[in-house]
Amino acid sequence: MWKYLVLSLLCFLLFHLASCEEDEKVKLDWCYEDNCYDVLGLDQTVDHRMIKTRYKEFILRIQLSNNNKKNQSHPDRNPNQKQADREKYVKINRAYEILSDSRLRSEYDQYLRVRTLWIHQKSTSFSSLHNIIIKQHQKKKVLYRLTVLIVLQYKKWHYRNVRKGILDNPAVQRYLENKGFDLKNKFIYIHIYVYTMTLIFLN
Repeated sequence: MWKYLVLSLLCFLLFHLASCEEDEKVKLDWCYEDNCYDVLGLDQTVDHRMIKTRYKEFILRIQLSNNNKKNQSHPDRNPNQKQADREKYVKINRAYEILSDSRLRSEYDQYLRVRTLWIHQKSTSFSSLHNIIIKQHQKKKVLYRLTVLIVLQYKKWHYRNVRKGILDNPAVQRYLENKGFDLKNKFIYIHIYVYTMTLIFLN
């Protein structure tokens, strides 16, 4: 029994490591490690008007915090601005760019829902794995959860390869270009990533 458990755990870790690089790329396309709503101090249910208002408030605060009162230029162009303020401005600007666009915001909300489900599933499974070590009678339950995670990781890897194979097909590329899609636009890949992740959790 323990041999199968260890083997399943190793398989899960391999699939998890293989997906880490893809997950990091997706994070970079959004607000890095931060939640875009948290960056602007907003709730996920706010409307576009509130997003715009809060963005202006943050930018104004950054400008007022600048020690050089004579230079009232845009924060991103101020050479005397502190590095911390510059990094904060980049995050705020990126969050506003995503949340102010209805299409990008919809994709980001879907990404958050899928990621929340994924994190919850991993947390529940690892918690069960800890319990099996302490309580012998829970072996079957933990093995089942671990098997489910392995299947999920495999399906994620499979859909990612299928997606890449489709987009690399010259006929598909010509079709998308004829429809006006920019194949170099990273959000095309993000949309497909979110869609395939949704399929994984719905199947």
